[in-house]
Amino acid sequence: MIELEHVVRSTGGRRVVDDVSFSVPAGAFCALVGSSGAGKSTTLKLINRLVPLTGGAIRIGSTDVASLPPEALRRRIGYVIQSIGLFPHWTVAQNIATVPRLLGWSEAKIGARVAELLALIGLEPSYAARFPRELSGGQQQRIGVARALAADPELLLMDEPFGALDPLTRTALAKELALIHRRTKKTIVFVTHDIDMALELADVIAIMHEGRLVQFGAPLDILERPASDFVRAFTGGASLGLKLLGVRRVADRIRVEPTSAGEPVEPSASLAEALSEMVVRQTDRLPVKGENGAPGGSVRLSDLVR
Repeated sequence: MIELEHVVRSTGGRRVVDDVSFSVPAGAFCALVGSSGAGKSTTLKLINRLVPLTGGAIRIGSTDVASLPPEALRRRIGYVIQSIGLFPHWTVAQNIATVPRLLGWSEAKIGARVAELLALIGLEPSYAARFPRELSGGQQQRIGVARALAADPELLLMDEPFGALDPLTRTALAKELALIHRRTKKTIVFVTHDIDMALELADVIAIMHEGRLVQFGAPLDILERPASDFVRAFTGGASLGLKLLGVRRVADRIRVEPTSAGEPVEPSASLAEALSEMVVRQTDRLPVKGENGAPGGSVRLSDLVR
């Protein structure tokens, strides 16, 4: 879906993005992570031509972005930023409908799309008539995501969208975003400093440092086989074991045996979540939910390190 080939962005005689190459498959969730100044946000802006390339090429669906008029390119891409950027004098419905209205959609089609997106982001239909000032920060960010999805873009770019929110809201929105990704199957490129969020959400992770790509791969591959001391320190450090539990699933450790008592955990839960439940329940064994609510076996404390 997205290909970056030897991408370079220079400014003030310095390479902010330095010979970066990677590909993101269609429908994948890619997280760009790294310390401040690593070139993550600049790489994102290069994809939708908010800043020009100095060298290399970027392709979306095999089309070189440089061959398209910027406006035509950006209408194929949803863009969500940390400051949200909702129009304060427009209602929620009007904000969501920004791009569909520019594209000349009928009012009936726009109304149906607004209703569909409000349901997708978990807000009641009554929110359509509210103004941004009447919403919490988390609700405003949800509207920002809905607006980015309104014209059904091929690609969704997200630049630190939850960075200004409190931890509880950020965690809730991360779960909401994972659900939206599963439902829409959109290709997403997500910039974040939060390696834990990247490990939780992403199918593939691009780790950048001082403008260069230092490792690209699936979360588990990066945790188990870090390419450098920087990657090892950035992704895990002393808490590497807990992070490994966070990317592995209960489904991979189920024992086919009579289930123990208590509320069963979902097979999609992480082993870190299972460990937390064991501590809370003061047990070394948890039942696992099977199909249609039937018993699905169990997971034991010893299985977490297997």
